[in-house]
Amino acid sequence: MTEGLISERMRDPFAWVVGVALVVLTLIAGSSLFVRADVTDEAQQVTSEAVQVIGDAAAAQLVESSQPADLVLTALQSGIYADPTLLEPTDLATMLATALLSFGDVGSIEVQAADGTTAAMYRVSDGFALVGRSADGTVTGTHFNPSFTSQDEIADPPEKVLLDLEQVDVGDVVRGEPQPIGSNGGLAVPSRLSVYSEDRELIATVQAAIDIDTLDEALADTRAVEVGTVGVYSPEGELIAGEDVDVPDDIMGTAEGEGTVVIDGSWVYYTRTVSNDAGLAWTLVLCANADDVVPAASAVSHTMSFYTALVLVLVVIFAAVAWFLRRPAGEVSLLARTDAVTGLANRHRFFARGRDILRAAARRGAHVVVVVFDLDGFKQVNDVIGHDAGDEALQAVGDALEDRAGPRDVVARTGGDEFAVVHWLAEGDDAGAMVERMRAAADAALKEYVTEDIAVGVSAGWATTHGGERHLDHLMKAADGAMVRGRQDEKGTAYGAKVEVVD
Repeated sequence: MTEGLISERMRDPFAWVVGVALVVLTLIAGSSLFVRADVTDEAQQVTSEAVQVIGDAAAAQLVESSQPADLVLTALQSGIYADPTLLEPTDLATMLATALLSFGDVGSIEVQAADGTTAAMYRVSDGFALVGRSADGTVTGTHFNPSFTSQDEIADPPEKVLLDLEQVDVGDVVRGEPQPIGSNGGLAVPSRLSVYSEDRELIATVQAAIDIDTLDEALADTRAVEVGTVGVYSPEGELIAGEDVDVPDDIMGTAEGEGTVVIDGSWVYYTRTVSNDAGLAWTLVLCANADDVVPAASAVSHTMSFYTALVLVLVVIFAAVAWFLRRPAGEVSLLARTDAVTGLANRHRFFARGRDILRAAARRGAHVVVVVFDLDGFKQVNDVIGHDAGDEALQAVGDALEDRAGPRDVVARTGGDEFAVVHWLAEGDDAGAMVERMRAAADAALKEYVTEDIAVGVSAGWATTHGGERHLDHLMKAADGAMVRGRQDEKGTAYGAKVEVVD
């Protein structure tokens, strides 16, 4: 019985089904991981490109917000070059007032003549302040109301409104770093332009400054502040505008060319140099959560991650369930396919496996023999020595047949005292001799177990596929018929059948 059980367990379809299911689920899980990786990469690429576009737009907005200072400088340069008398104190004050009224984003303007005379006008909370410095260093100050309809003397005017910037050639604008400008000390970004005569003699130097608030307002109008935190830094790392961004140290210095995108987990950092022809050289840093930049791309990535995790969980659950059910399910499957007494294949399993063997042999051009066995006088065994002894005798017969069968054969108990075998014949095998050996082994095993004085034996009938018949039902019928006819003359013998092909 043990050998029969082992043989049938090796053919357990439950194990194969579970194994195939696990392989399929594992392949699905593996493919999900690859697909998730591709989707995540695509989502990161889309997010990176979106962040770069948003950051570039913010940088362009900053550059644009600094343009009024350049326009003021250009206008002052043209006016002074065309009419140097505008440097006279009265005309100069009017020119500065006109410029500040015309360009609301400009916070301060200073004009310094070649002889050292300086006039600077800047915005204050309640109007404008004009600070003049004569060639001998005398400083005077005048306060104007917002409409320039009244003025008062400033008791303690600042000695300098704008800080000195580098002297440059004609037509070049130099922009400095943010500096405290005017009596209120507010930060502004100064720009400088020199005015030369046709003989390239210095006539005057003009400076203008944009209040930092203007840069903050420019950033506030960009998409950058909607998706994350954006800050503008000087080359020294000082915050100029926006909010201070909590950026890893190794990312802050990565701004190159058109910008650099760094993805750190769910956070995306974009750094780029904000520069223009006027010498602007700041660093814009944008930090955004990937989910806020392109929500659709992030949603696809998250959905794929959830799907992958779900598949992996299902694989684990299925494997766990299969592991816990492997023994009871295997036993149920085995019992459904085997004979409870001998452990051999039952009748249903015999016909299923037998047909498979016949088809396989036909594909390879091989032949099989189908054998039926009947235990002569076995009813007396149960009647005389009991059913337990009878079961042991049946087990002995089954083991004997299994011992003589090959690895590709099927051995079954098909009825109470009936057995059957489908045996794969090798080339040159003598089917009759092989059947007789199996019958004799079963006969010896039966008589060894039945020690009482009971006349028992084993008869057999067989049929091969050499005649062309390959239907198991027909071969079984032929083998059984040969045995029945033969037993009428003599029991305990193997009888062969001549089989004709049945359409």
